[in-house]
Amino acid sequence: MPERTSKKIGAWIPPDLYDKLQSLGYLGGRVTQTDTIIKALELLIRETERETVGTLLGDIREPMGDMPQAGELRARLEEKDNHIETLKAEVERISQMYDLHVKQTQTLINQLNDTRKLIEAPKKPRWKFW
Repeated sequence: MPERTSKKIGAWIPPDLYDKLQSLGYLGGRVTQTDTIIKALELLIRETERETVGTLLGDIREPMGDMPQAGELRARLEEKDNHIETLKAEVERISQMYDLHVKQTQTLINQLNDTRKLIEAPKKPRWKFW
């Protein structure tokens, strides 16, 4: 005999609830009683899970009473962003100064090499001009 994947339950409901469900088409209409009960139980489980999550969030929010308010956090965030922008500008300025220093150093090295070549050039006697 194959195993069943579902369990059977029975329920007694008030007549006015039955009439409302029937008028909405949840009993004997377009939806079976089984589908109606399954949907109701799933909604009950979701509601219970939401309450559990809400309770957990409430427990988390209580200790947060000592934390700074949102306005203070926004002000600190804005101050941090301004400081970051200032540091980026400073890094850019230092980088440009470094590039200029490297170019100047390279120019001085080239000038020194040119001067050394002139000094080390072979000397011609001054009395020979032909």
